[in-house]
Amino acid sequence: MKIRLIGYLSQKLGYRERTLELKKGKKLKDVLELPKDVDPTNLIILINGKPGNLETEIKDGDHVVIMPMTGGG
Repeated sequence: MKIRLIGYLSQKLGYRERTLELKKGKKLKDVLELPKDVDPTNLIILINGKPGNLETEIKDGDHVVIMPMTGGG
């Protein structure tokens, strides 16, 4: 599976993109180590282009994009 981080997340976690091999299905929260100061409810998570969350089961070959919600006007 491939994880791509956008925005400040890449600085906090120390990488912009990472490829992981999964032997069996796991939840995203099992493979993603978020710092305690990152609120997961303020993240947009796409798995293979579809909305997901940290509880979504992922498998080898999936493409995950994680970005912070933004606002403004």
